[in-house]
Amino acid sequence: VPPVRGDGQATRLNAGGERFGVVNQGISGNRVLNDVVGPAARSRFERDALGASGVAAVIVLIGINDLGFAGFVPGQEASVEQLTAGLAELFAQAKGRNLRTYAATLLPLKGTNAPYYSELTEQKRQAVNAWIRSQSAVDDVIDFDQAMGDPADPLAMRPDYDSGDHLHPQDAGYEAMANAMERETDHLIAILSREGGKTLDDCIAEVREAVDFCRYYALDAEQKFRGLEALPGPAGE
Repeated sequence: VPPVRGDGQATRLNAGGERFGVVNQGISGNRVLNDVVGPAARSRFERDALGASGVAAVIVLIGINDLGFAGFVPGQEASVEQLTAGLAELFAQAKGRNLRTYAATLLPLKGTNAPYYSELTEQKRQAVNAWIRSQSAVDDVIDFDQAMGDPADPLAMRPDYDSGDHLHPQDAGYEAMANAMERETDHLIAILSREGGKTLDDCIAEVREAVDFCRYYALDAEQKFRGLEALPGPAGE
């Protein structure tokens, strides 16, 4: 997991010296409704996400495989109504635990190999994202679709964010996703800081410094991969 995803978010939350963690329970190829690559999200959500020790908030980003895998397994095709019902179930479980709950839109995937991507897949993704954006049952919506879309072709991922398969981001893309969560991170810090005795302004200032720290490591890793000279470290390192 790139540092700007789970590790990067943990760095932001721990900038003031507190001991908060970020648990990434994503499984590559996982779905909301059907088992195949691991158990379906709706059957493991209670154990893997809500059951984490000391959990305070949950981000739900899943569903693209429910749409794309139908091209390979037509018998498991998911309708928009079925997928949104499954997501609503996850949201309700999290809110039932009094957790701050964030719903995330599904990323652009135009250009992904057929039959994973098709006109029908895209129509369903658009409908699911419209439903997610309309949700009042969650605390906030993180619009990764908007953050990651190519301005020249919003149905596709920005080329500089694309890992090459048009479905998964590369490091710069994950950094953009972390940046898209900045408002939600501030809200979460407000909650956690009440227990830690810090003011919100103090926590946010420390988080801003941590963001620069995360960006340095993301760029440093990319440069090393390309055999370039390492960037100078953050001030004080």
